Amino acid sequence: MNITINTEQSQYVKTFVEGCSTWGFQNAFDETALLAERLGHPELAPFMADYGTEEVLKKYAKLIKLAAKDPRLGTWFKKGTPDAVKKVIDRLIHTGEKVRVFYGDPKTGKSTLDEFDMIGSLARSTGVLKAPLLLSESDGFGAPLLDDKVIRIIRVSDHKNLYKHPGFHVPEMKIVEGEHHQFKASVVVEGTVAARFRSYAKACKWVAFMAGETVEQPE
Repeated sequence: MNITINTEQSQYVKTFVEGCSTWGFQNAFDETALLAERLGHPELAPFMADYGTEEVLKKYAKLIKLAAKDPRLGTWFKKGTPDAVKKVIDRLIHTGEKVRVFYGDPKTGKSTLDEFDMIGSLARSTGVLKAPLLLSESDGFGAPLLDDKVIRIIRVSDHKNLYKHPGFHVPEMKIVEGEHHQFKASVVVEGTVAARFRSYAKACKWVAFMAGETVEQPE
């Protein structure tokens, strides 16, 4: 493995035989600092002078070795994830209950209206830093959970809110007819067409789903 520093794009580039991967300067710096804090090793926290240099990677490598021997880390949550969200996620990882997750602005509670692969069960990744995963109901594929962006979690079995941001809300959605000659109804979100449907009823179902009033994803 060879590591190069791309200052123009502000990222580290790791080259393997099979290809390459990248890690942004800011993400590398933040995760190294967070790991040093959680492990109680302030001497390994990166300085601003280290930003964008190989020194960040060296400190991160040392911290990973320490983390591999430390059982206290548990689930690896991103910086800024609310404690209430952490508790719900940790419990769901063990119960395996099917849930619907909503992402949005963690400050305002405004939903980003993510439609697909937001229903499933939670698990943890392998490796030293065991990050939460959302196992999609559709294909069982485990994608990284954006735990710092979670603004609502609904249990599918009884539609109970397991977590809901105090300011949870969705953007204004309007159903209009005649916007497109091939579709009966369209849904306009804050002035932009977000979806089109063959019937007005299907448009209503989509709006209800996106608003969290139902967990049954419309066809």
